[in-house]
Amino acid sequence: MHHVYKTKHAKSSSYAGPINSPRKGLSGETISAIWRYALLVGVILFIGGVIWFFVQLNLEQTSPGFQQNKYPNNGSSQIVGTTRAVTAPQLNMRSGPGPNYPVVRVFNRNEIVVSVGEPTNTNGELWIRTATRDGQVWGWTNRKYLSP
Repeated sequence: MHHVYKTKHAKSSSYAGPINSPRKGLSGETISAIWRYALLVGVILFIGGVIWFFVQLNLEQTSPGFQQNKYPNNGSSQIVGTTRAVTAPQLNMRSGPGPNYPVVRVFNRNEIVVSVGEPTNTNGELWIRTATRDGQVWGWTNRKYLSP
């Protein structure tokens, strides 16, 4: 009797050959260049962030009115000053005494603010240091848009 045995054939592998053989994909030099570029971008972003931080710190220390909490309320529910109503349809509270400073809050007509101190003359307009009643937001508002 003659027997025929079936043998299993090994499946083909994905072996690409020796390390030095040509292969598809990115070369080591290309990958190295990509890593160098990524490192350079990271360093540039880091330096930019450090510069931004110090510019902001300098602005806070040198710009008049930039510090919003120049007169903190020390945890009390009320601040000491003169309460005034907004007379304009909308009134911008700014970080400094003048229209060129950034807006920190917008008030609607009849909202109440508290003014502190004497007005400052900026280009012929009187600006006064003001705060919300709870003392959480401080800034400057044009005096002519507040009740007497």
